[in-house]
Amino acid sequence: MNVAEIIPLLEAAISDIPTLITIIENLISIYKSGTAPTADQWASLNALAASVHNAVQTDGTK
Repeated sequence: MNVAEIIPLLEAAISDIPTLITIIENLISIYKSGTAPTADQWASLNALAASVHNAVQTDGTK
């Protein structure tokens, strides 16, 4: 996982601190495992980013 893949996730979550914390915890877990993210891990990270994106698009307040 490289920085170019991580930065968009962080940018999407910056307006939602609880989600940002969850994303960071997941990224730390993946990093500590020393392996590439699994499909399930990618799906989870993408779902978190999508939820923040949807919230921003819906109400514009985050």
